[in-house]
Amino acid sequence: MAVRLLVAILIPILGCQKVEGGGDDGALGQDAAVLDLAGIKTDAILAGDFAMAGANDITVAGGVTGANIPNSAKTVVAWVVTSGSPDYLYKFGDGTSSAAKFMVTCGSAPPADAINSYGVGVGLIALLPNSAQIPDGKVDEKSLELLGISGQYAVIWRAPTGAGLTWSLAFPIGYSCGVCVPPAEKGFASFKPVECSQVQIDTAADASKIPVCNWT
Repeated sequence: MAVRLLVAILIPILGCQKVEGGGDDGALGQDAAVLDLAGIKTDAILAGDFAMAGANDITVAGGVTGANIPNSAKTVVAWVVTSGSPDYLYKFGDGTSSAAKFMVTCGSAPPADAINSYGVGVGLIALLPNSAQIPDGKVDEKSLELLGISGQYAVIWRAPTGAGLTWSLAFPIGYSCGVCVPPAEKGFASFKPVECSQVQIDTAADASKIPVCNWT
């Protein structure tokens, strides 16, 4: 089954137990000065001075690339759910970006509605304007003013129960990060574990042209 919602939104052309910051040092933009995560400042996370991950929470800090990088922006995790009908996106996870760095946090296990019925969650990190107001829950694709997307990387959730997918068995239970693996021939792509510090958000003048891993 194709990722129909993502095709409509993003691709008209179509574990990680240690989290480290990526990118060059730099100060936060004024609109993203501090995000308090149990007393941890966002500027420390974005500067690469922070590591945190666990079975039931994760903070990912990585890089922003491309020709249309905003000075500062908002990040959210958009979970791709395709195990039912219709497909949908579920927003759970928030953060910020400052120039070529971003961070995003999921402070607890994802809600059941963010996980596919076989026990695997795949969350793409979306870059949005600071003015965006996206509450947790199912997302109307028209509400996403995309500036960028982690098209080749994802936050992965593996539930302790559920059949999973062949590739998901390589991931630890709980949260981790994955990078897209293209299919050898025809068929769907998959993910393999990657250090979360390697996760990148791609930007473009038209974010719908950013290639997204076609894993389902």
